[in-house]
Amino acid sequence: MCTLRAFGTEFDVDMFLASSSLVPSTVFRKGEPRRPKTAPDGPKHHQSGVCIGVSDAEWSDLATQASDAEQFLISNRMALEALAAMPGIEDFLLDFPIELRADGIKIATQTDMFSSSLVRIAGTFGLGLALTIYS
Repeated sequence: MCTLRAFGTEFDVDMFLASSSLVPSTVFRKGEPRRPKTAPDGPKHHQSGVCIGVSDAEWSDLATQASDAEQFLISNRMALEALAAMPGIEDFLLDFPIELRADGIKIATQTDMFSSSLVRIAGTFGLGLALTIYS
């Protein structure tokens, strides 16, 4: 379930939404509650941002997530260039959720890699790459 994330304290998310063909799965605005349904008076967002679904591949399938991400970047080049150029964006990244395979007993290390082609195309947009590991 690779996700593209773009956010920043001065990012005008509504300007982005009005001008982009990219469809976000999540939109949040600075000052809004982080959990409006369960904790409307709780902590607030410190930034505005969007999350856009890039791959529906399972957490156990990083190779497919990465391949889907590369195709997404190629297919949405113009929209991504426009998003990358939006004022106020501080963080712009692809987040790849993966399962923790190292258990410290049978498996001591876990190594996951991205292809040079994905790294190269992500770099053209100034995108960071993140692995979020879930146990």
